[in-house]
Amino acid sequence: MKRKKVETVGELVARGVVGITKAQMAAALQISVRSLNGMIARGEIAHWRIGKRLLRFRLEDAVRRMNETVLVPADEGGGR
Repeated sequence: MKRKKVETVGELVARGVVGITKAQMAAALQISVRSLNGMIARGEIAHWRIGKRLLRFRLEDAVRRMNETVLVPADEGGGR
């Protein structure tokens, strides 16, 4: 099966797109769709649902929610 090209966030913003798909959000965050599904299930990322099956994300809202729930500042990350 041939993979679809996922547009960059810059390309989407230039086109005026507000809600992005799971694949586009995962690509923007540089994570897998499976990891994104886990974040959704744990309530770590902002999204909205269209009907029963469709999810959409607004990048700014998602990053803001992640800052509140999962992202840790570099000085608190426990690094060496």
